[in-house]
Amino acid sequence: LSDACGALAYLAKMPGIAPDNIGILGLSSGGLVALMAAQGLLAPGMIAPPNSSTPGAQFRGAFVLYPSCANVRHDPKLSWMRQANVRRSPLNPPPAVTLVVGTEDDYEINASEDCNAVMDDLASRGHPTRLTLLPGATHAFDWPHPPPPGFSRFAKAGQGSMLTMRYSKRDS
Repeated sequence: LSDACGALAYLAKMPGIAPDNIGILGLSSGGLVALMAAQGLLAPGMIAPPNSSTPGAQFRGAFVLYPSCANVRHDPKLSWMRQANVRRSPLNPPPAVTLVVGTEDDYEINASEDCNAVMDDLASRGHPTRLTLLPGATHAFDWPHPPPPGFSRFAKAGQGSMLTMRYSKRDS
């Protein structure tokens, strides 16, 4: 998260870049970071909001692919994100968030339920949202040469699970 905020501050100071028109893209764990950054979340230990050195800089939007919504909702290590008093940077306007996930993503407990809940939470705080559920698509559906099935201890909100990844030219 601090890297994403650092990139925002860096880009906002560059000539020819509008500091209020910078987006963030994230895939998988990077998608989780993009979701956090789009919400202006300040992780434990972060001292200042990302726009403190560049007034007016904030992410305008986030495009997020398969971020593991189950982890956002249920992983105990991410419980700080779900606390009512979590520290946030002020966002005006709240960035738009587009999230794309496959219905067969093994990282998820239930992709439709978990990602709809994440997007409903964002919408309740004023974020324009769009969720696309790709029927039958797996985690990393856009990866032309995915690895063979294997176990990930990070899947299913830290419970761990076997993962199967299949490339889908249609969904990519």
